[in-house]
Amino acid sequence: MKFSLIHNFIFIGVLFAIVLLWALLSTKKYRNKATVFLCVFLVSLSASNLYYLFADLEGSRLFGSQDMLPMSLTTLIIISAYGYIMLLLGKYNHLVKYKLALILPIILQSVTNATILFGLLSKGWWFEAVSDYILPTLLAQEIAAIVLALLLGLRIMLLLKDLSQSRGTKSLRNIKWAREFFYSCLLIVGVWLVLISLAIVTNSYYSQFFYPLWTVISLSIIWITIRAVQNPERFSQPELVKRSIAAGHDYFSKLELLMSKDKPYKDTELTLKKLATALGLGINKTSSVLSEKGYNFYSYVNFHRVEEVKRLLGDSANSNLTIEAIGEEAGFKSKSSLFDNFKKVTGQTPAEYKSV
Repeated sequence: MKFSLIHNFIFIGVLFAIVLLWALLSTKKYRNKATVFLCVFLVSLSASNLYYLFADLEGSRLFGSQDMLPMSLTTLIIISAYGYIMLLLGKYNHLVKYKLALILPIILQSVTNATILFGLLSKGWWFEAVSDYILPTLLAQEIAAIVLALLLGLRIMLLLKDLSQSRGTKSLRNIKWAREFFYSCLLIVGVWLVLISLAIVTNSYYSQFFYPLWTVISLSIIWITIRAVQNPERFSQPELVKRSIAAGHDYFSKLELLMSKDKPYKDTELTLKKLATALGLGINKTSSVLSEKGYNFYSYVNFHRVEEVKRLLGDSANSNLTIEAIGEEAGFKSKSSLFDNFKKVTGQTPAEYKSV
């Protein structure tokens, strides 16, 4: 097949990506955690488009063809876009906390691709074993990746809604660019979902069927590059990430001081709303501060209650008190709650801990 208009358009998109990558990586000011994710996004998106281009020139099916090597980068594209947006929004600690969960889909897709590739190249018994499963496996990959994209997209939408109501003017500019970038990604996912659905219904997996997707991808790359030229400062984000880390530590330090000084956990009716009010933050922000440190409200409060029980058990002045009474003093509402949480934190029952 000869080069057509769509092929030239793909190459234009790739060239734009190369120009933007060079600009970002060659300028020290723009080399930061956020742009690393953006660069991975641009490289994987461009590589994916080039792969589709070669498939089209060969006249091959994109899914299940024995002539085309598997090179699906969908999860890498999705995770890199998600990471970039989260860093734009200052959610560095979120990425650190969930890094294994975010890396796992990429590993699974890579292993699947490698397994199919080995089968295609071996042309032996392994090929016979996997040949019938190539199409359903690759389609399952695409569907799973779309579901992943929609779930992460929902997380970003909720976060954007929450942040746009609580941040200052400078942060709102960051949020605006994150929203624009997110919507461009959402457009790609939408077209991708429609075409995959139609391909499954019509049993048509040839490359020409996916021309609209390539067009949208190339347009998105070109648009991102143009926006970069219009305002390159939008890519200078390390301060935002640093502020996010520092602010998270500051809020958590204030919370720890509150817990040690005022001991609000002793209130058996303590709620997230009460704790947030005492801290001087909103409910969502307080929950976010806890989440970034690996806690939810209940695990955090019960951890401090267990620490209080340990302190009281070690005080000889409380030798006449029952374990249940000490648990109630620490804020536990019931004996079962005391024993369950104490065992979860220490690996021992209160009685075992006391006897040591």
